[in-house]
Amino acid sequence: MTALAPHLTAFLREHLPHERRASPNTCEAYAYSFQLDTSKNLPIPAVS
Repeated sequence: MTALAPHLTAFLREHLPHERRASPNTCEAYAYSFQLDTSKNLPIPAVS
């Protein structure tokens, strides 16, 4: 698990469905795309 994981989880479970009224399918699609992206083990650039 990375340091980003809790924030991403909160965004997908709380912000999108409740505040942006995204459908469950949209939230699942975003979660799946992040899962695919992180499975590549690419380095995450640092934010300055």
